Amino acid sequence: MVSGGYSNIEVEPELVVGNGSADLVLTRREGGKDEHLIVIEVKSGLKELSAYDNKAREQVKAYANNLNADYCAVTNGHFVGLFSRTGKDFGYYHFELSEDCVKRFLDDLFKIIAGEKEKLSLPVAPSREEIGKSANNLAKAVREVLEGLDEQRGFRLETEVKKETRMFYLSVGKFRRVFRLGIPLTISLENRPGVDIRLNTLKRRLDLVTIQKLINELSEIPGFEWAKGTDIKKEFIWRHLTPIKEVNAEKLKKGLTDWLLKLSTLADIE
Repeated sequence: MVSGGYSNIEVEPELVVGNGSADLVLTRREGGKDEHLIVIEVKSGLKELSAYDNKAREQVKAYANNLNADYCAVTNGHFVGLFSRTGKDFGYYHFELSEDCVKRFLDDLFKIIAGEKEKLSLPVAPSREEIGKSANNLAKAVREVLEGLDEQRGFRLETEVKKETRMFYLSVGKFRRVFRLGIPLTISLENRPGVDIRLNTLKRRLDLVTIQKLINELSEIPGFEWAKGTDIKKEFIWRHLTPIKEVNAEKLKKGLTDWLLKLSTLADIE
């Protein structure tokens, strides 16, 4: 039973629907009848943009159609997207699994159902389009850094188109193709730019303590916070360029340039 004054509302987890099961269904029970209000799909919180997944939206919409529920939501515990099965989109919001946030979500949801509100009062999260644009801007800033270093002492940039993605390979001294940037020819939320750093290339000349320090310093650059806590025992680290907040392009370019210049001073260590 949902707490906080919703005595006639029940949460049904893993409700069987056809050949599948809906993660969460909020059901209102009045006069001996059940009315399914909203179907919620819960995605992994380890993937920061899983709440934006198109397949999850289609899946939860199918469950809502089957259950005759008017509203759908997809959340990963960090973001929540709310929409109706008829196509109305209420947007994306920052979300957390706390009693206060859940109560706020429910209060707003019932007001939307009653026609008293148009949106949730939770902090607004970036839309799919805004994330795609930010990712494009982030990739552009990284590309400008790589192109700016090309042919400087110890730097060499190679490019090729591979599987509908333009690849940029930066060699730093004897660290061959140690930094890689991939920019899809058509960028979308599902097809985003990405970078990887070849740790196995660094390990041929640097000790693990030095590599860990380098990666920690990389994580302090705007847009590269994800590098913090990286397992440097891996052969490489890879990540989509997925800014969930605005990144200062000039700070990124300066930070990444300085980081790569520092790497170049280590490139000839035997």
